[in-house]
Amino acid sequence: ARIIAATHQDLEAAQESGQFREDLYYRLRTIPIHLPPLRERTEDIPLLVMYFIKKFNHQYNKQVRLVDPAVLSFFSTYAWPGNIRELERVMEYAFVFVKGPIIFSRYLPESQEFSPIKHPIKSRQPRSERSRILQALTQNNQNRIQTAALLGISRSSLWRNMKTFGLLEKNSSR
Repeated sequence: ARIIAATHQDLEAAQESGQFREDLYYRLRTIPIHLPPLRERTEDIPLLVMYFIKKFNHQYNKQVRLVDPAVLSFFSTYAWPGNIRELERVMEYAFVFVKGPIIFSRYLPESQEFSPIKHPIKSRQPRSERSRILQALTQNNQNRIQTAALLGISRSSLWRNMKTFGLLEKNSSR
């Protein structure tokens, strides 16, 4: 039997704090895969949109060919707090209402939950990101578990960012 498990929680930190069983953590950790959130890989959005177009064309027996470039542009600026599942939900919503071969913005959900204002992508310069990490590390006495939690990222993401910004040599291995 094979098990594939996914979570947005930091299981290592949960295991260390006693909130997650150690034996289960090591059983699930055979091949860990870190997949950044959709907002950090906007280059994947056009491919995912095309995948959902094919999927929903088949499911709804429609002949949609593409998404209006303005919609695709909006998709690349939206933060996607629900990640790929949210994109899929938005595409399916559009398919219910679309008339013709192109998905325009009028076919997207109009509720406040799908608003670029509610979940804006914070454009960060590498320097400001480096400063933000340094400030969080200092605030948490170099404790990486607490720093990752404060920044809202996993420990592995924190480590990768620290490596990118040359911060590993200056900090302890916690």
